[in-house]
Amino acid sequence: MALSEFPDEEMAPSTAAGSLASDALMSVPADLETFATPLDRQTAEYKNKSDRFFVGVSSYREQYAQLYFTRLMSLKQRTLEAMKKLSPKTEVTNALDVEEGVEVVLYGVVYKEMKLKPCILDEYAKESALDSKITSSNFTADDDFLVLEDENARIRLEPEEGVLCPENIVTGVIIAVRGRAQQDGAFVVNAVAYPPAIIQRPMPPPSSEASPAPYIALVSGLEIGSVNDPLRTQLLVDHLCGLLGGGQDQELSARVVRVVIAGNSLAYDKEIPTGAVTAAQRKDISASLRELDLSLSQLAAGVPVDVMPGGWDLSNTCMPQQPLHACLFPGASREAEAAITSRNPAQPSDAMADLGVFGVNSFGWS
Repeated sequence: MALSEFPDEEMAPSTAAGSLASDALMSVPADLETFATPLDRQTAEYKNKSDRFFVGVSSYREQYAQLYFTRLMSLKQRTLEAMKKLSPKTEVTNALDVEEGVEVVLYGVVYKEMKLKPCILDEYAKESALDSKITSSNFTADDDFLVLEDENARIRLEPEEGVLCPENIVTGVIIAVRGRAQQDGAFVVNAVAYPPAIIQRPMPPPSSEASPAPYIALVSGLEIGSVNDPLRTQLLVDHLCGLLGGGQDQELSARVVRVVIAGNSLAYDKEIPTGAVTAAQRKDISASLRELDLSLSQLAAGVPVDVMPGGWDLSNTCMPQQPLHACLFPGASREAEAAITSRNPAQPSDAMADLGVFGVNSFGWS
């Protein structure tokens, strides 16, 4: 239905950003001068801070103990403040100074003892040769128990019913508990407190300038090389480069100052083994890489791009994942605006810091 068929202007279809009249792209523009005016893409100050996640020389000396200790020291004060609201008069002590029958508050890192959890040493034990072949998809059991570890020692926790359920706790959580020590050394917990969320820095005030606010486009799961229609990727590239839609759509595209591709750019094929691949499989992977390289080259020609590796991409599986090698994208690597970055690029954009995470580190929480 044409706009001229609406006698009342208020009843006419909306022409807000992203919506146009049905014949807007099939008629002569009302203002040829405005239509022919080129649009300049907005820019924003940018600094990539992902260098701290690059691994120069691989080292396996680091253990989780340092990570847990640093986390404990960072969250200790906030955790005790949360417990103080529940029990302001209870004394805070450590695991070594606990006296039997005296109600106190302890803090520390939770360790969940799981008998079914696999151990790497079992693979080298001769007496466990048969057990190592038995796999299980569930490593929890009814007899799992919790241990609290602070800077000095460990103590076993015996939570009261409904206070601290081992099924809902994982190793590494920082908590504060209130309770009494028993004669057998266990600590009976009657209250628990967790560290509250940190107070976020306020968002920067809106700019007083006349130019509209810029955007950062976040994209993930392109899965190039899968059975999905490649037209959707090409439409995305054309939209971000300002080659689609009318004037309002192109104005919106011009406000995108950066594009972050947050993992899973390539399709995941469960048939590909972890070892050697066949010639046919290598051919399919090479074709997917060429298609992805072509899309990145087109996109980087119009807007700055960051590419983060995902769980399905050609990168290492250990955290933190390292950047995708530039040789995988010979075309996109020649573009000045393309950046093949590591996971978690912290990138300030005009006094605002953005932290991007693909999410593989939180897949197991559910």
